[in-house]
Amino acid sequence: MRSHIQVAFRRIALTFLAVAASSAAWAATLTEFQLPVGSQPTDIDVDPGTGDIFFLDPPSQTINRLSGGTLRQWTAAPFCPLTPLDKIAVANTGFLNPAVYSTSSASSRICLFNPSTPPAPNVIKWYNLPGIVSSPTTLSVDPTTGLAWFSSFASGLPVVASLDPATDLIHLWVLPPGVANPGDSVDGLEFDSISNQLFFSVAGSLNQICVITNPGLNPSPTNCYPMPFTASVPIRVNSSNQVYRMAGLGLTRIARLDTLSNILTQWATPSPTDIFISPVDPPFFTSLDPAANQVDLSIAGFDSPIMPMPFNMFSDFASANDSMVNLGWSDFAPATVSSPMNKTTSGAIISWSMTAASSSGPLTVDPLGAVWISETASGVIGTFQP
Repeated sequence: MRSHIQVAFRRIALTFLAVAASSAAWAATLTEFQLPVGSQPTDIDVDPGTGDIFFLDPPSQTINRLSGGTLRQWTAAPFCPLTPLDKIAVANTGFLNPAVYSTSSASSRICLFNPSTPPAPNVIKWYNLPGIVSSPTTLSVDPTTGLAWFSSFASGLPVVASLDPATDLIHLWVLPPGVANPGDSVDGLEFDSISNQLFFSVAGSLNQICVITNPGLNPSPTNCYPMPFTASVPIRVNSSNQVYRMAGLGLTRIARLDTLSNILTQWATPSPTDIFISPVDPPFFTSLDPAANQVDLSIAGFDSPIMPMPFNMFSDFASANDSMVNLGWSDFAPATVSSPMNKTTSGAIISWSMTAASSSGPLTVDPLGAVWISETASGVIGTFQP
């Protein structure tokens, strides 16, 4: 008997085979799910177990799941109100599968939603964050422990922290001078559960990527690598402790920092890019043409040595308090529009063209390798199989 995961994957695969058969001359087919009028989808992630796609839609104040051609929307407000800057992260943890985390910067909360697991499906639990970490701006989940890692800049003080949803305990580091100065932002952050290291990027008066190499120690050894970029952007970390980032909105570079060899590699992009980057290696990213793009790592980029600056950062603890409630939902069957994508290569960058009506945005990759794009300005979710 096939599992529900196999059935879900087969439905997705058959969809792509059907559309590909009618456009064999093209490299791929872009399928765009037409969301309800007024939608502006923002951050996006995938359930690693089922391949279901989750995303936030601030105009409708909803957490959304796209599964098997059905869109389910749960209204998050007023418990976890959403802004365009809020983040979502989906993980399969020991206590919840899937566990859908999101930030709610407007309410100074981190939220944990259970969309389907008995005995309490459709329950959202929120954690009220104390003042020093009350403006969550990034989000990364450790699936092993369920810890939610995030950054904050309440009162202008840059902080990185973790929240334990089982105990409400917050472990926090106020970033000292040399790592970040007051007013600097931490807009890129990712916890690597394999190496047990926290990676984050600093932008402002200091521009660097830093790594807390052992968060369990106090003080925590930390290495910071000065960057030749000034933009606040997300980061992605692979299993080799290499950190990817875009140079910035409208710029034409993607970069990779190797924290083991202390080498920064840069590749030129053929057109100006957005800031978003996918969680696979090599990563996908969107450009403003619009197009979806990927780096061909077999083609060398420009390497330069970047020596780390060592720090020891002291940590402290605080507590959150939590509440929970059941969320109502509604189902919607979105129409789809399919369009051929032309594949081109320029230097080390492979590009798949999108339509003139498409737009760039956050993106993720499902377990079958399909790319999913949250086309914020167009109000659709796009997907293609490279």
